[in-house]
Amino acid sequence: MKREGNRFLFAGNGAYTNRGCEAIVRGTAKILKQSFGDVEISNAFYDHGAGDYVPADLRSLIKNKVISISSFKRFSVNWAIHRFLSSFFPGMLSERMFEQLNDDVETCRAVLSLGGDNYSLDYGVPKKFIYLDKYVKRHKKPLVIWGASIGPFEKYPSISRQIMKHLKDEVYAIFVREKRSFIYLKEHGIEKNVFLTSDPAFVMDATPCENIVYERKLQDNAIGLNFSPLMAKYVTNGDMEAWIELAGEILKGVRKNYDNPIVLVPHVTNPGNNDYEFMRVLLEAAKNIGDCYLLPGYLTAPELKWFISKLDCLVAARTHATIASFSSCIPTISMAYSTKAYGINSQILGNTDYVIDSHDLCVESVVDKIRMVFQNEKEIKDKLAVVIPKIQETAYQSGELLRKILP
Repeated sequence: MKREGNRFLFAGNGAYTNRGCEAIVRGTAKILKQSFGDVEISNAFYDHGAGDYVPADLRSLIKNKVISISSFKRFSVNWAIHRFLSSFFPGMLSERMFEQLNDDVETCRAVLSLGGDNYSLDYGVPKKFIYLDKYVKRHKKPLVIWGASIGPFEKYPSISRQIMKHLKDEVYAIFVREKRSFIYLKEHGIEKNVFLTSDPAFVMDATPCENIVYERKLQDNAIGLNFSPLMAKYVTNGDMEAWIELAGEILKGVRKNYDNPIVLVPHVTNPGNNDYEFMRVLLEAAKNIGDCYLLPGYLTAPELKWFISKLDCLVAARTHATIASFSSCIPTISMAYSTKAYGINSQILGNTDYVIDSHDLCVESVVDKIRMVFQNEKEIKDKLAVVIPKIQETAYQSGELLRKILP
């Protein structure tokens, strides 16, 4: 059974229909290959309803497996067992949840917990990731949280204490992607094997996609917009109809104030959380808007990065859409719903001047930020041309750091 060598298991990431999750996998694989040479990689991801979709080129390069986590009907026998084990025997529960990974864990050198913002409250308390960590530790393998933003958890003080204890005692190493998380962990006494690096998606290559035919060709001076249905939770208190209306007004406002063609860029196409479907509704509602079109929902992360690299600027809700843009040296405006947008902008630009907080999101704030970008376009591009190679080098250095600390 023992086949460690340079065999790694990626675990806990989302499905490939989230192009940010795909970008993290691709970037991490590239980093590991540079530091370890020939590597074998398995990727065990949560499907989030997306099934077992894998981009064609990754099917032969990476062994992929869907982590199936059963949801039990309230008050059923399995539900009661799950509740009992979580309260009194969390180790046994973790074995029960992840037994399908036994062979992968036993034969790997380390498990990298991927997924950017999993260890935060953006999607609720990160219980399934904590149980995954416990499972890996029980199998005596190093569990490394990789390229992540951590916290904050203070909204729930008792849970915050539990998570901090877990991170301190049960996680082998933590590679954070921005300074805010690094400082946050240090403030909570977590410093051993904590490394400040960069998001691995910064080193993902773009793939040209010129053979796709659209109703009109992409022009060089286009403005990219990325809206996500997820933003309804933060902008309109979960009122989807109100968010659709506001996003539609923003789209019309950009069209009214700028002659540039508009490209709508979907970056996540998960069932129930689908940028493409959301923006298709916006585009249909904004009849006769002119010079605006929606990229297909089937493009891979490298293909989307290629299109993004052709834009004049991008206004995006999805973090990894902004990373694809920043790493292509494209002026970028972040519609922020969590601290990670502020952290990444601070890391890259040294400020948060081009971040729009979810509470401040409106037609005027987007139009004004685009105007600010165009006024400072040369300064922004010059800054990115200097900073991005350094950030990419930091991402590659994370592979060397990992090589040095692994047993």
